[in-house]
Formats: sequence, structure tokens, C-alpha cells
Amino acid sequence: MSASRPEGPRLFTIEEANAMIPRLEVALSEMAAYRAELKTLRKDIEVLSLIAASASGTDNPDAAELKSKRRRYRAVAAEIELTGTALTDSGCLVKHPDEGLVDFFHLRDDRLVFLCWKVGEKQIEHWHPLSGGYATRKALGSSDA
Repeated sequence: MSASRPEGPRLFTIEEANAMIPRLEVALSEMAAYRAELKTLRKDIEVLSLIAASASGTDNPDAAELKSKRRRYRAVAAEIELTGTALTDSGCLVKHPDEGLVDFFHLRDDRLVFLCWKVGEKQIEHWHPLSGGYATRKALGSSDA
């Protein structure tokens, strides 16, 4: 009988979390660009839907463009989902993709906490309790009090 990995979240060391930062920066940047594209596509689809509804005929170029925009919308939404799933599968938790907030489960003095990182920070320098959030984060060197 082989030993199996205990169930539960992946625990990161500070070094492992820091090693994820370059990947996170790329993924979150891509997700932000995709979300911006979705916003533009959503507006285009709304306008084209109104135009296509008022025009008749299947050869209407607006109807064809609407179909194309809807396809692109679905493809971009799928890319966001895939990127988010890949990050989740790696063990980190994207708490707020728009702000670039990411947490990592970490064992700090036998206590399960989150290491906390935000886009723009060069390395992991903060942690917070599982029940807290960004507003409750503390410097790694600070006491638990």
C-alpha cells in the first residue's frame, strides 16, 4: 500500500510562494487584458444586437459581425476560466484578480495562515489569518499578536 498525500490545501513555503510570482504576474496581466476585451465585446454585442434586431435578412453584415463577436466573447471568457483554473490548481488563491491579490496557504508556528501578495510587490512580505483579509495583513517579521 503506497502512502498518499494528506487531503487539504497545498501548503507553501515562503520560497515556493515567491517562486510563483513571475507566473502570477503574467497570468494576472493576461486576465486583466482579457477582462478589458470582454468589456469592449459586451458593449459591441449590445449595440450590434439592437441593430441586428431591427434589420431583416440573414445576409445582414451586422448580424454576421454580431455572431463573430459572440464567438470571440465565448473564447475570451474560456481563456479567463482556463487561466484561473490553472492558478487554482497550482494551489494559490486569487482573491481579487482586478487588484492582483493572491493568497497562499502557509504554516506559521503550527498555525494555518495565508501568505499575502499583491501585484507590484517583488516578493512575499505579508501574511494574515485565514479569517482576515488584505486589511489585516502583517509583515512577515511581525509577531502574531
